[in-house]
Amino acid sequence: SFAFANGHTFFNQVPHLQDLGFPAVEAAIAVQAVGIGSAIGKFGFGWLCDYIHPRYIMIMGSALELGATCMLMAFDASLPLWMLWGYGLVMGLGMGSWLPAISMTTSATFGLMAYAVAFGIYNMLFNIGCAVGPVIGGYIFDTTGAYRFSFILCLFAYLISIAAMFLMPDHLAGGDAV
Repeated sequence: SFAFANGHTFFNQVPHLQDLGFPAVEAAIAVQAVGIGSAIGKFGFGWLCDYIHPRYIMIMGSALELGATCMLMAFDASLPLWMLWGYGLVMGLGMGSWLPAISMTTSATFGLMAYAVAFGIYNMLFNIGCAVGPVIGGYIFDTTGAYRFSFILCLFAYLISIAAMFLMPDHLAGGDAV
């Protein structure tokens, strides 16, 4: 569910902002800020994974993306440009949290002997979710004329992801990782 929401929000953020009345150049700033936030998140959350259970890093990442999606839904074209930067950095931090946390969880759960296969399967499934999310979001936009309903669907997907991380047994969440 996380990959669905992640892909949908990332690929539909610029069309949504343009639909709200932001010029294309300003809307593209959000993507730039997401990239910067993601780079910071990969480093920062990677460091935190050495001290905090990776399950909680994944929960934090989902919560950041959920919050950023709420910000995106509340925007209108009268907002100052720094708000786009703020949104993008928060979204990017959330996106950046997943790679170190999933990598650590995968190695702790499956061991180094099966790491490559397990991580490859995870990435394949993640990419399927990222591919399906934007298509469904576009379909909802084409049907309703707005992105609001598709972003609401993403909020539910983030909540499902957070709940799944809380409910996952320790031995499946890299319980011995930290």
